[in-house]
Amino acid sequence: MTPLFFKPTDLNFQCMVPLLLLGALFVFHFVLEILRSPQSRTTGGFWTLLVSLSGALYLMVSPDQPVAKAVHQMWIYDGVTRVSSLVIFLCLAAVTLVVPKSIEKSGHLGEYYALLSGAALGMVMLCGSNNLMVSFLALELFSLALYLLCIFLPNLQTSQESGLKYFILSSLASALILYGMALIYGSTGSTWLHEIAGRVDQGGLVLMVGSALLAAGLAFKVSAVPFHLWAPDVYQGAPTPVTAFMSVATKAAALTAMLRYFPMTLGTASSPSDIQRIQWWIILWSMAILSMLFGNIMALSQQNLKRMLAYSGIAQAGYLLAAVFVGSATGKVTLYYYLLVYLCMNVGAFLVVAALEEVGEDLSLDSLAGLSMRQPQLSAALAVFLFSLTGLPPTAGFIAKVQLFSTLLSASGGLLPKYLVAAGLVGSLLSAGYYLKFVAQAYSPGPAPQPKEELPLIYWAVIGAGVVGVFALSVWAEPTLIWLQGIVGPV
Repeated sequence: MTPLFFKPTDLNFQCMVPLLLLGALFVFHFVLEILRSPQSRTTGGFWTLLVSLSGALYLMVSPDQPVAKAVHQMWIYDGVTRVSSLVIFLCLAAVTLVVPKSIEKSGHLGEYYALLSGAALGMVMLCGSNNLMVSFLALELFSLALYLLCIFLPNLQTSQESGLKYFILSSLASALILYGMALIYGSTGSTWLHEIAGRVDQGGLVLMVGSALLAAGLAFKVSAVPFHLWAPDVYQGAPTPVTAFMSVATKAAALTAMLRYFPMTLGTASSPSDIQRIQWWIILWSMAILSMLFGNIMALSQQNLKRMLAYSGIAQAGYLLAAVFVGSATGKVTLYYYLLVYLCMNVGAFLVVAALEEVGEDLSLDSLAGLSMRQPQLSAALAVFLFSLTGLPPTAGFIAKVQLFSTLLSASGGLLPKYLVAAGLVGSLLSAGYYLKFVAQAYSPGPAPQPKEELPLIYWAVIGAGVVGVFALSVWAEPTLIWLQGIVGPV
């Protein structure tokens, strides 16, 4: 076992920049709450935005470097950590800009920013974790913050229900993860991923069971079937910017943890007798195919825009899990390209929902009739995001699905990847039934009263950036994929 002692060289501050930025921001918010008056706490939003954009810029333009390890090898800064952290930083910046009036009036705006930065810190920590115990601490850090964010408006019954459901079910997922980690440690004698990688063959049945429990707990965070039951109610009851943050950033962190443990630590199967590795293949394959089919089927019957996007997130988790299932260099490139596209289209869609709530629009399907006359710009943006989620050209969602399906068709594993492609195609056809239904309803004839409130300009800026991102990642798909290949492909 690796001894636990520290040397100055173990810290490696250069590769810890994402953690240091978010850690300093997290502490800063608590100090601000103590030293500043409630009227001046809005400055926390400025600093959160500045740190998130600075971190994103650093991750985009920093030169490529070899894999670096920090804090006694407990945290790894490699291409996988870099791109997943970029998604989290960009997501944090987007939701920082869009704050509903209900949260501003709550008198707890400082705590809101503190919880967002704490959740982001835990997610980035999880993305680069090289030790199972560090992974568990990171999971609990962002889970605790998300519990409180879900119930941030305690006067609303839906918010109370959202926080309680997420707390109870997430606690169960944490128990599964911790028990799985205990079994992995018992079978391999280590919690370090690089040491577990060298002892997979001696793990036996105990390692298989522990890995299955770990996969189940992480699948809860991803909202993959059959661990998805919390998602619709929690997404609908939580403040919409929080829902947007959870729907993308949590997936990015949990999927990266899956990628780092399963294909990157356990490795891929070399023969049918390689039971240890075939086992995790079957687990991820089953969750991916069930999520793609079940999420899309359940979304067909939804009559509320926000709840429909929640079931859509379950289906999208299936597509993302299919990329993790591949596990190769091409699979990693596909996963993170899909995540970048998903960031633009899903956060954009939820922020349109937040904007509709701000101007007093009802989110039920029937009430959306005539939306294009009342809110033409929001209707157009919603159509773009839903077209991209469907996978229609010329949006980036189409390119992401084509890239995913081509990766699966060229992957090893016999017929298993082909079945995923078939499920993905069926799911995409089903998704057109509910995505386009909401678009058609928005452009159908209906009442056209004046909107109750004017929408702040910052909403237009963030939603516009999402629309630009959807088309930019389509037009410049090849340079983006080449850039990702240079960062995460060889790792």
